[in-house]
Amino acid sequence: LFNTKTEQVCELKLKNKNGTEFYAQLESDLVKDEEAGNYSVIRSSLCDITERKQAEMALIAAKQEIESIVKTVPDIIYRLDPNGCITFVSNSVKRYGYLPEELIGTNFMKMVYPEDKIKTIHRVKERRTGDRSTKSFETRLITKNQTPVSFEVFIISAEGLYSPATNGQGTFMGTQGIARDISERKQAEKERETLISKLQEALDNIKTLKGLLPICANCKKIRDDKGYWNQTEAYIKEHSDAEFSHSICPSCAEKLYGHYKNTKI
Repeated sequence: LFNTKTEQVCELKLKNKNGTEFYAQLESDLVKDEEAGNYSVIRSSLCDITERKQAEMALIAAKQEIESIVKTVPDIIYRLDPNGCITFVSNSVKRYGYLPEELIGTNFMKMVYPEDKIKTIHRVKERRTGDRSTKSFETRLITKNQTPVSFEVFIISAEGLYSPATNGQGTFMGTQGIARDISERKQAEKERETLISKLQEALDNIKTLKGLLPICANCKKIRDDKGYWNQTEAYIKEHSDAEFSHSICPSCAEKLYGHYKNTKI
């Protein structure tokens, strides 16, 4: 079972005398008898690797947990190389007609709405980290099999990735970020703005009297835009929501009916 050119290494799960399990690494190789010309001795060593194995299993568990989270998050999580090409993208892109594997190696900017490319390029391919990195930057991305006028609106947060620092500065390795779809929110905002505009238009169209009114100095009729003279109450009623109820003031009553005071009936 031994390869005579290389030593054999395997990992074992063992128990010590008190029943506690531990991991060990067994290394074995054949020792050649130079005089006899054959392999007559097996040389083996056993090393306790429990701590290393536990660390490896913890790392695997953490990786699986992160992968599970990435799969369930609705936001698009991505990584780019220094040239802006996609090296990783989460399964969330399937909602927009893409498969993650078909986007690997594609430049991210090909997905950006044409009119947004100039403002977006340095935000998506972010090199900065910390507080200076991109946060909640709004742009439009084209979904698969759609024309350049069809898009979804996203806010993007991104930061640069660097190798461990050497001589005080690490090497730029690319960008990682998150793109969150806010299309529904933007549509709701647009509908709200449209409603507000319609309400404002309705308010503007409410009948109100304003400006200079040409009124006769004698009979008090008002001239309309067509040149016709109208009774004051008729003009006001037509150009406002006011209604009239008629009565006679004391002065007019005296003027019109004052001579009846001393008349005997």
